[in-house]
Amino acid sequence: MPISIEDLGDKRRLSVEGVQWDGRNHRQVSQSLDTVLSVPTLQEFVRLNGEQWVINDLRRTENVEYVERAMRAVFRHYPPNGDPAEILDFGCGTGTSAVIVARCGHKVVGVDADGKYLAAARMRVEDYGLSDLATFLETEVTDRLPFEDGSFDGVLASGVFEHIPPQQRQRFAAECWRLLKPGGLFYVVGSPNKFWPLEYHTTNLPFVHWLPMWLALPIVRRFSRRFGGEISREQLIDEGFFGVNTFALLKWLPESSLCESADGNVGIYFRDIMNPDKGSKIRRAVYRGLHLFYRLMHYPLKLFRIPVQAFFPYTYLAIRKQSGKNMGA
Repeated sequence: MPISIEDLGDKRRLSVEGVQWDGRNHRQVSQSLDTVLSVPTLQEFVRLNGEQWVINDLRRTENVEYVERAMRAVFRHYPPNGDPAEILDFGCGTGTSAVIVARCGHKVVGVDADGKYLAAARMRVEDYGLSDLATFLETEVTDRLPFEDGSFDGVLASGVFEHIPPQQRQRFAAECWRLLKPGGLFYVVGSPNKFWPLEYHTTNLPFVHWLPMWLALPIVRRFSRRFGGEISREQLIDEGFFGVNTFALLKWLPESSLCESADGNVGIYFRDIMNPDKGSKIRRAVYRGLHLFYRLMHYPLKLFRIPVQAFFPYTYLAIRKQSGKNMGA
């Protein structure tokens, strides 16, 4: 699979030709990306991601519409305390979310159990000129981090919780909650929603993630175009098959309140996060229809104190810690 890196002076051009991830599926395609990142940084990302994923990973901090728009919208509507705020990026990977948080003007500490990603993250923030705002820490045990209680104004979990087995999520949520100051915000963003009927994060199949695993696994092996017939149960879970359950998350976090606007964040989600003007006419029509549907659903759900954002396609939550209490074991 051909890869080339061309130095254009003030920018570099990474070109890849072959089977690549396009955001929904793997397909045969030629892609190129112009970036200010250095040649060594691009080589490191190629080494980590392989040809199939490298453009997708780099685009996350190069294309504002891909990831940054949504995250900035959450921080804009529900900003953390502090100027600048101290933010923990939990499960930071190669530094996508850390870069975006730093671009918002906040200080960020990224933690991850896999040190091979942190080298790329450090190179990324250095090339963007953000090293004074973003630092990274490798820790083998991410459910017992080496920070004091209440160390951060905000904790960010961007695209993280779907990759944690459901039975283990509570203790990781507890650790994030422990590290928040009273009045701090826990941001859970970019994760698929368990209650959305189409499981398009991993398989692009409807309803399959609502089935017991013994039944879901053979269906995925047979019908999902993304995975071969040999994918294991553990691999499927690790890929993010089970989305976030908002109700379980709130139950795990004592003295918490879900941040929401008068319309239950419907306008924020469909106007500012998902960008209704992006994509094909069909996509725009679908999102306009969903926007209206959720606006109508907000009011009856509110009577039963059920947050309508618990049913959005993807999870973008800001949860405020109301007191200094930490979560019990």
